[in-house]
Amino acid sequence: MLLKIALAVCLFSVSGGFTAKHAMGAEASYKTYANVVMTELGTWTKTDIRVPKGAIVALMAEGEIRDLRALHKARWNPSRCLVIRIGKRGLPRGVGRFYDSAYVKVFKNLREGELQYALGRTFKSLANKTGTITASVMVWNEESVGRVFQDIQGLIAAHPDEERYKALLFSLAECFTNIGEYSKAEMVLKTLRETSEERRREAALVLMKSSNNEKWLRRYDRVKSYAEGALAISRQEGYKGIQGEALLCISEALTYSDKPEEAVSFAEEALQLSQEIKSGSHALAGRAHQMMGLLYLRSNAVPEALSHFEMSVRSLRKAKKWMPLAQSSFFLGQSQRMSEMNEEARKSYELAIKMAVSLGRSETLWRSHAELGRMAEKEGDGERAIRHYVKAVEVIESMRAGLEDPELRSQFMGNKLYVYEWTIQLLHQMNRDDEAFHYLERARARLMLDMLSDKVFSSKNKEIRELLIRERDLKEQIQELGKAWQGAFDETEEEEEGAELTSEPGEEAKLELERLQSELKSVHKRIDEVNPDLASLLTVSPLKTGEVQTLLGKETALLAYFIGSQRNMVFVVTGEQVKAWHLVIPRKKLVD
Repeated sequence: MLLKIALAVCLFSVSGGFTAKHAMGAEASYKTYANVVMTELGTWTKTDIRVPKGAIVALMAEGEIRDLRALHKARWNPSRCLVIRIGKRGLPRGVGRFYDSAYVKVFKNLREGELQYALGRTFKSLANKTGTITASVMVWNEESVGRVFQDIQGLIAAHPDEERYKALLFSLAECFTNIGEYSKAEMVLKTLRETSEERRREAALVLMKSSNNEKWLRRYDRVKSYAEGALAISRQEGYKGIQGEALLCISEALTYSDKPEEAVSFAEEALQLSQEIKSGSHALAGRAHQMMGLLYLRSNAVPEALSHFEMSVRSLRKAKKWMPLAQSSFFLGQSQRMSEMNEEARKSYELAIKMAVSLGRSETLWRSHAELGRMAEKEGDGERAIRHYVKAVEVIESMRAGLEDPELRSQFMGNKLYVYEWTIQLLHQMNRDDEAFHYLERARARLMLDMLSDKVFSSKNKEIRELLIRERDLKEQIQELGKAWQGAFDETEEEEEGAELTSEPGEEAKLELERLQSELKSVHKRIDEVNPDLASLLTVSPLKTGEVQTLLGKETALLAYFIGSQRNMVFVVTGEQVKAWHLVIPRKKLVD
């Protein structure tokens, strides 16, 4: 009997209330709300400022909160006491300080709602606290957001002596970085680099923001160059907080440039510097220990890495820096696992998962699940291992669905395909070749979507057009939530002031992320109901194994090749069964 053969190949390269005064000029492209008075302490308070979806908001604050028992000592400026959000489910955002006393925040709003504020949410006690924060708020609606940079430049020209308008550019650049508009961020940063030379602290800050913007594009030569400029200025002027940030950025850039010895020296210098800073030293020490641990881990010096990660976790917990603490908990688990401290490693991974879920830290989440799966597999608990692998795959595919930047999408799967490989190999060992084939198809579908990542789909059908618009909007919100939460309380401040806000990992971000992801699934489901062909180009939804089998005739078989980092396999799918075999053919010969 002659068999018709269909071929499919998947290549794995594992490598208090108030009334705001609204002012708006005849030709202005934004609304201004002046003299917004904030007095309520400890709780979220609504304002009467309604912010539309897609708008960019700029806030300028002044004033302070005081302790009546120590009027001359205990004072909190806006960067230390004020957080804002849009709507009840909005992301809390801190306010940054620039120049001597300009407190500002610029951000993009992705859901309609009223502006809310909270004063002193991180205070241990509100007793004897009093004061007033006054703010001016500007709102560009979605149709006019393209004029934000131009309008702020106009305000700077009209008010050359008011530094708060100049300060808006620093936060605007960070806003563009957070929403993935890296070219726009660079345009603003270029202007700041050319105009901030006279104010040395601001010159150092703009170089640090330039360095951080380049990290997202993985242009580590520029990361290093900008950070070196910031380091030179901060050393000369004594800005130790900025100096510590710069040292860690240089160390990271050198790490990715395969210069580990130089990277270690800069991380050690950051660690030494943390001992010279009174307030904020735990945060810098924790991040410096984290970098040192990573460098030792990359060179397979596990005992040294373990020691640094243990100290990193202790320091970051004291500093209440939950985002890096989640990362260090994962890396501590890695070091413990490699030291055969399996029970301790399991606890570290589980702690990392708990914090990552609360913070929306997807990268740490999928990695921790993958490692717990690997541990369970080695212990002979295949079912528990598969549960963790499946969770890791789900997080990975959810992350990929939220990416809008084409360059990030094209690089996304490079370091994650091994999770699919582990899943496929284990399912094969458990004689579950039909499920293994399904995950092979999911990985192949993921790679196909990446090839189509720069395509914009449209339709003549009104419902489909509206669904596509909503799908893009939801992806944008998911991406913004992840990035903005990471930097929400991370304005670069002088550590001596203790000006950074801290916040415990709460349920707000987790619930909002889950809501957005659930709605995105509903949108994809409806698109699939109306136009299945279009849906197949938007999501990872390959046919299930049984559905593939129904398409095969009695005299047809499907061959699907799995090319992994350690083993190569071939799946033979017929109408009756799915069977996989290991191949002894070298990878290069098979690919060629």
